[in-house]
Amino acid sequence: KTQVIGILIRRKFCSSLLALFDQSLKKSVFFSRGHVWQAFSDIVDTHRNSARDLGGVHLPAAIETINQLINRRKEMADALDVKFRSFICYALNYKLLDVFIRCLLDDKVVMAKYFDKNAPLKKPKCKKKLLHLVKMFKKLPFSLSLDYEIF
Repeated sequence: KTQVIGILIRRKFCSSLLALFDQSLKKSVFFSRGHVWQAFSDIVDTHRNSARDLGGVHLPAAIETINQLINRRKEMADALDVKFRSFICYALNYKLLDVFIRCLLDDKVVMAKYFDKNAPLKKPKCKKKLLHLVKMFKKLPFSLSLDYEIF
């Protein structure tokens, strides 16, 4: 059952979250987009000394754990979608998804760098609904594999 739930989370829930973030990302000069994984990583890089801005020490630990896990396989080091899905699984396992998403949505510098100025995620109503939705997952016990897509 856990494996089936893990597959559903990765294929459906993570894909939906990724699509939500992706539709709001800025296009770069060469018409490529950044990635939401890079935005989360950037938060850690810019606020490393401020635990309050990082949801305690949990966000840096999550980013480091996922990078170490995925980067063990050199061909996976640039697999940002895989990193994002594993990150979401980590957040669900530790009941931190709402904390991590709030860290992103509240970081004005990172949001301005990665997301369009009119991005739906920047609108208070959308932000509130998203945080309410992901907060409901705290009630569920998860034990999702972080390396499911690696091996």
